[in-house]
Amino acid sequence: MSTIAASNEQLLQEIRRLHPDLVCLSATTREGAAELAQIYEGLAALPAPRPRLIFGGRAFNLAPDLRDRFTGAYVSASARDLIAALK
Repeated sequence: MSTIAASNEQLLQEIRRLHPDLVCLSATTREGAAELAQIYEGLAALPAPRPRLIFGGRAFNLAPDLRDRFTGAYVSASARDLIAALK
């Protein structure tokens, strides 16, 4: 298991333990955004109610096509946009 995969699994364990309403993750690079797929899939496999998933970061701003990979997750262009959407 890679370090990233282990970190993702630890995050999923904490999400299962804490049952947050919202999980926000950011990716700077396209590769980093691809790594978020494991978290996305792990959250989708949780029983309802699942936390709301929000992605953001430079990777999604530079490559909007990445947003299409995460159906149902909100992708914010900026923290300001995110706050406005959550109100």
